[in-house]
Amino acid sequence: MGLRDQIAAAADLPIVEAPVPEWPGVRCFVCRAPASRRDALEDLYAITREEGGNGGTFLVKLVAMTLCEEDGTLVYDVEKESDLAEVARKSPHALRSIAKAALKVNGMSTEEDDAVLVEKSEAAPVSVSATG
Repeated sequence: MGLRDQIAAAADLPIVEAPVPEWPGVRCFVCRAPASRRDALEDLYAITREEGGNGGTFLVKLVAMTLCEEDGTLVYDVEKESDLAEVARKSPHALRSIAKAALKVNGMSTEEDDAVLVEKSEAAPVSVSATG
């Protein structure tokens, strides 16, 4: 097997279980974003940190970008308004549990940052615009 094949076959996008106490019996998973989605994820994270929130979309978009089936298949499409609206109707406490796991698996935060970002996003009114 050549180097290209070895790289393609490497399992470098971990999937971790995200316990959600608000949804008993439901097993949720989050995945590390591949390079094709990483820029959008980093932009979302940076905007939220710099602006002290982003209209309530942080939790919604982060969950839509990282919540996956156990095999890594994404549950939601962040480009679909209907998917974002569906996520936005859920409890912010449940979304916070998923968001914390997503930030951790993507190596994008510390515990202190997680709490600040999530609280700021929860305090803002929820917008479901896919463009931000």
